[in-house]
Formats: sequence, C-alpha cells, structure tokens
Amino acid sequence: MPELVQDYPDTYANMGIHDLGDKMFAWLRENNPGARLNAAYSTLPVAEITPRDAYNAIVNNNIEMVAIENLPGRIAANSVIPYPPGIPMLLSGENFGDENSPQVGLLTLTAILGSSLPWL
Repeated sequence: MPELVQDYPDTYANMGIHDLGDKMFAWLRENNPGARLNAAYSTLPVAEITPRDAYNAIVNNNIEMVAIENLPGRIAANSVIPYPPGIPMLLSGENFGDENSPQVGLLTLTAILGSSLPWL
C-alpha cells in the first residue's frame, strides 16, 4: 500500500486496505464486468479480412494505433486477448463492431477501471 500512495497520492493518500476493498467491490457491483465479459465472448465478431492479410498489414506498417473510443468499425491487426481469461476475444482481421458491440464495451469498461483504480 505505501507504493500506491507514493505513485498515486491523489487516489490513495487517505485510503486504507478496507477502503480500497470497499471501492473495488462497489465498482464491481456497479459495473458488473462478469456480464460484459460473458457478452464479449458469447458474440462472434465478423471476419473482414484474413489473418494473413492482417499480418501483411503489420509487416508493411499499414496499421495505426487507435484509442478505444475510436474502435467501432475498425479491424484488429492483431489478436485482442484480455486477461482474465487470457482467451482471444478478437482475432487478426476481425471487426470490433459498432459502438454497442460487447467487445468494445468490455474494453471501455476495462479502461474505466484503470482510471478509477490506476494500479490495476
């Protein structure tokens, strides 16, 4: 805990272990990441190009980094493997879907958690 306070004083300066646990569990209750995770893995993304073409795009530097909020409609150049569970959610060449896709929703939720509790 001392390292957290040192690295993120605005978030953790006046927080004890019990407070941190309460904050984490409140976030879990409020956001239900398990349901988002299940939805993301229960919906199959659409393959727009072959994995080979996605690989060739990487090799030829015909790719770009995209912020999560700009993922809708984009094609993954590489596999997207959230952990947990460590299973590919999208494979190379698959479309992220629209702004309401479960895959974009899970990645957005993960980013929100990271900004709420920066050490995670």
